[in-house]
Amino acid sequence: MAVSAGLVVIGAALEVWARRGAHNHGLPWLFSLSVFCFLANVAIIVAHRA
Repeated sequence: MAVSAGLVVIGAALEVWARRGAHNHGLPWLFSLSVFCFLANVAIIVAHRA
């Protein structure tokens, strides 16, 4: 889980870096999908431990 969270943080940093300046790339759909999948995994793990 920590590795997955780290990858999401790295992805966020890369998104911020890519969007610096006048380069607006629109909605970062792939990054949004990765964040959604990470949150879904966290929810599944929490639900199974409860």
